[in-house]
Amino acid sequence: MNREIPSEVSAALARLEERGYEAWLVGGCVRDMLRGATPQDYDLCTSALPRQTAACFEPEYRVIPTGVEHGTVTVLMGEMPLEITTYRVDGGYSDGRHPDRVRFGAGLQEDLARRDFTINAMAWRPGREVQDFYGGQKDLSAALVRCVGKPARRFEEDGLRILRALRFASVLDFALEEETAAAVRSEAFRLEGVARERVCQEWTRLLCGPGAARVLAEFGAVCGGFLPQAGQLSRETLEGLSKLSPDLIERMAWLLRNIPQPQADDALRGLRLDRHRSAAVLALTRRWQKGLCTPREALAELGGAEQGRRFCALLQAAGDAGEGYRRELERILQRGECYSLKTLAVNGNDLIELGIPRGKRVKEALEGLLARVLEDPGLNRRDALLALAAEACQNPFPNSDGGKRYYTWDCYLRRRYGGKVCKVPVNGGFTCPNLDGSCGSEGCSYCSDAGGGEFAGDPCEDVTVQFLKARRGLWRKWPGARAIAYFQAHTNTYAPVERLRELYEPVLEIPGVEGLSIATRPDALPAPVLDYLAGLARRTDLIVELGLQSAHDETARRIGRGHDFACFQNAVRALNDRGIPVCAHIIDGLPGETAEMMRETARQLARLPLHSVKIHLLHVLEGTRLAEEYRRGEFALLSKSEYISIVCDQLELLPPSVVVQRVTGDGQRSKLIGPLWSLRKLDVRNGIDKELARRGSWQGKFYQGGEAH
Repeated sequence: MNREIPSEVSAALARLEERGYEAWLVGGCVRDMLRGATPQDYDLCTSALPRQTAACFEPEYRVIPTGVEHGTVTVLMGEMPLEITTYRVDGGYSDGRHPDRVRFGAGLQEDLARRDFTINAMAWRPGREVQDFYGGQKDLSAALVRCVGKPARRFEEDGLRILRALRFASVLDFALEEETAAAVRSEAFRLEGVARERVCQEWTRLLCGPGAARVLAEFGAVCGGFLPQAGQLSRETLEGLSKLSPDLIERMAWLLRNIPQPQADDALRGLRLDRHRSAAVLALTRRWQKGLCTPREALAELGGAEQGRRFCALLQAAGDAGEGYRRELERILQRGECYSLKTLAVNGNDLIELGIPRGKRVKEALEGLLARVLEDPGLNRRDALLALAAEACQNPFPNSDGGKRYYTWDCYLRRRYGGKVCKVPVNGGFTCPNLDGSCGSEGCSYCSDAGGGEFAGDPCEDVTVQFLKARRGLWRKWPGARAIAYFQAHTNTYAPVERLRELYEPVLEIPGVEGLSIATRPDALPAPVLDYLAGLARRTDLIVELGLQSAHDETARRIGRGHDFACFQNAVRALNDRGIPVCAHIIDGLPGETAEMMRETARQLARLPLHSVKIHLLHVLEGTRLAEEYRRGEFALLSKSEYISIVCDQLELLPPSVVVQRVTGDGQRSKLIGPLWSLRKLDVRNGIDKELARRGSWQGKFYQGGEAH
């Protein structure tokens, strides 16, 4: 048994015990230590009630009431969050996930009895023996996954446990105990009621386990309920799966390699797999369906080494390529030979610095250079390629960089902070005065139940935990990047000042947080809130994002906005008077609006003391009143060319000093009805760059000292 535990965990156990409470490590961490593995995280259980647990650690450590009703608090021991849960006995599970009621005061044995599998129902602490009342160590030795108690009851409590059983069998390369295996099959229907995001988390870990092929051979029909292709796996597919590395993209591409692209896309969307990994899977399946190709062609089409190596692995799993194919691919990579735009000795940023506008013109210039290099490999030198591109035109807009003709958010952040800064969305669990009856009860017609925060965190989690999780994801792309915490969903000033302070202040204490961006409505800024925000703005960087959507009161009434343009103007001035920067959020394409009305909204914004603007296109999302209107044919959506033209018109009218935080936006893919072209954001941004260049125009071209003409 690996008995080494982090100092933070030892300190937490000692603190509880010193105050007279029992405290044990429990669950997966004990299982992993018994296997000689290093746990990824550590959970504790204790005889202390939640308030007693909190009293043991406060004020030296921050205690977050993550699930007090179920006995759980999270203690932040430095950068390590530890979940500490009171001994409890659970009541029924009518929602199929959470206990309807819990009873505290149980002993350790009763607490362990409520857990899913015997290998997860053990407890240990330094200086004591492992507490194992249900045969967990015996099952570990026998490599078995067995439910604690009756399997059907465990699965009735939470249907996800069915998939967790298969995941443990795959990741640990264990078998399912006979009664547990029978219940997995008979209770599989319960997975239909489990959120797809939860299913996806378990499935991705199952698929990458060393026992994945064996588990899918035996229980593929269970997984077929959420991924139809998993229920129809051939012997060839299962054998090939065992030959692949534990790489999710590689393995998903193998399962979907012969599936038509629309069906493969639907399968990934149904799983709620994120866009980045879905795109990588689909790129591999597209290349596969075109047939065999050379290593150089694979590298060029798939965009580089990582995807090229994955494609090579797929070919080898199928027996279509041998060791010679892999050696040739590695030879190309090791010699640094040019095979694609990414392997040119210059990149888009180099050309942008020369003055070539971002977008299609940069891509065209790079493709021209690549063609020259493929003809003459000796040209693949930075000095030679820059000389070939030196005739590119200069950027006519002085208030940005990278060839952009408007003042981009990235440019602003780089100039202010001297490096990469990311916006990290969090969900404070706010509601909205347009929902709770203060000014309306149905909300805006376009707004989904996420309140514009489709990509924010889980409001049931503390915002600090949300932030740390989201930042870890961003750090995979931009290691160590600083951050602005973005309170995004619903109306983020619609609460008493005391509550705002509880939400905002802890996030600001996290190292690397440069400030806050707070989305709200202009009618949710009473004087006490304004005064608090003014004090906050003196201590940290703060931007208040005000939703306007349109400067036309008739449009505001039609979409059920609940306030008029005068309310917005007053809010901007009140914030500006207190030294608080304001970002205005507008939506193009709202029902009943003409292009001239959208231009007029930009003219009105140009007259106000704004720090920045966000220009968003109208998204029609499932479950909104707007979706019903659209299906009744009451309005039409803008085409991509119409939207690009209108945005360029608006940029020409805005002051050149106003930061443009956004020129398009995200719609939640699973709920988006239209416009579907909006899913290709890069195409939209490139189209705007191209149109401004075609016009010979830039932000503020028609703005003259306070008036937009």
